[in-house]
Amino acid sequence: MSAVELRRHRWTRDEYALLYESDLRCELIEGEIIDMSPIKPRHIAVTTNLSSSFVKRLDLDNFTVASQSPIVLDNESEPEPDVWVAVGSIKSFVDRKAEPADLLLVVEVSDTTLLYDRNVKMPLYARSGVTVSWLIDVNANTVTVFTTPVDGTYSAVDEFEAGEDVPLPWGGTLSASGILLLDDPTG
Repeated sequence: MSAVELRRHRWTRDEYALLYESDLRCELIEGEIIDMSPIKPRHIAVTTNLSSSFVKRLDLDNFTVASQSPIVLDNESEPEPDVWVAVGSIKSFVDRKAEPADLLLVVEVSDTTLLYDRNVKMPLYARSGVTVSWLIDVNANTVTVFTTPVDGTYSAVDEFEAGEDVPLPWGGTLSASGILLLDDPTG
């Protein structure tokens, strides 16, 4: 497994907002601007498939599914998860970004950033009170589900492999094989 060393820059959310008009692909994590790595084809496919699957299963009058869109965790963190699901229609987020209290699920799809996602972003989501986070490892073909944040860490972590069903926070399941595109796309 290869790891990518991500460049860092120290900023606040207000300063970070100035970058919206630029072409930089980055996110604000604990006061540092982190350059995001390029997105590879399988990463794109898994992210798009998962977003589509969620859209098919949820009432979009009451839920929002977003991909590659920022969420606000605090004044120093505005990550861009690969997928997130929030309570409230998209109209709820016309004038603001989703926050932990809105979020049902945050998903990171990892190919080259697995260690960073596991060791930095998952603990950040737990400290911020995101109740359920997934880490999809497209190299190992696993879906790790992090739940029950307690004192800044997830107290429950379950790993699912091909052939197993992954529980959804709103009820029901998706097959890990379908999520990972190892069989027919999740429908």
